[in-house]
Amino acid sequence: MFKIIAALGLAAVFAGLATPTFAADLNEILARKKIIVGVQNDVPPYSAIDDNNEPVGYDIDVARLLAERLGVDLELVVLTGANRVPYLLSNRVDAVVATIGITPERRKAIDFTRPYLVFQTVMLAPESVKISSADDIGAYRVGVTRGTMMDPLVTNAAPAGTNIMRFDDDATSAVALATDQVDMVPTGELIARAIIEQNPDRHLEIKFVMASTYAGIGVSKDSPALRDRLNEVIAETLADGALPSLYETWLGGALPDLPASVDEVP
Repeated sequence: MFKIIAALGLAAVFAGLATPTFAADLNEILARKKIIVGVQNDVPPYSAIDDNNEPVGYDIDVARLLAERLGVDLELVVLTGANRVPYLLSNRVDAVVATIGITPERRKAIDFTRPYLVFQTVMLAPESVKISSADDIGAYRVGVTRGTMMDPLVTNAAPAGTNIMRFDDDATSAVALATDQVDMVPTGELIARAIIEQNPDRHLEIKFVMASTYAGIGVSKDSPALRDRLNEVIAETLADGALPSLYETWLGGALPDLPASVDEVP
């Protein structure tokens, strides 16, 4: 069983939720037999709302898996991307499972478990384009969406003189690849799979990974025992296949290799 609270920033929402003076660590969570986890509901397939107005997705199932392995009930608090860290800092949640990337800046404010997820930026091109790294793309037309993280990623990695063609949005970049206006585009792995499926005649394939961003479970710096136990749970669920199975269910592929600790995240 789990309870859902929408984090709308209204005082009434938290009328029944006691805010502790310090973050709950593992012993307190086990004693109350419940873990309070912050999630999002607007980042499919990681999190979304289904027809029954319930949150579903990879992150939601990961939160359920964690509670199950801890032997406690789960209470979900729906957050936004902007308030994931503030809710941890104000002790309104015990942990955050919300596609939160591990960065040096965030690590100054909160703790992270080892990664349970990676977002990969890949280069997508037809089978006939023989490339295996950014060093090989100089002779081709490379489409990129201006103003996105892909633009500087390609600009900085491409050989001098590469023909980089910029488009106003991701949809236009995808159309340019589908209609042979460009030879390749960098994009997120999930988007790449969708473009491949939608354009079978182009015989597109993922050529190489350009960049990886790792996500961990956020916890308070006052909760080291919880962090350590969640690290153990992630290791257990990787070893017994439970976590890769969730990844395959929601993202349609094999879970990429993940660093064994937060300190190994590049």
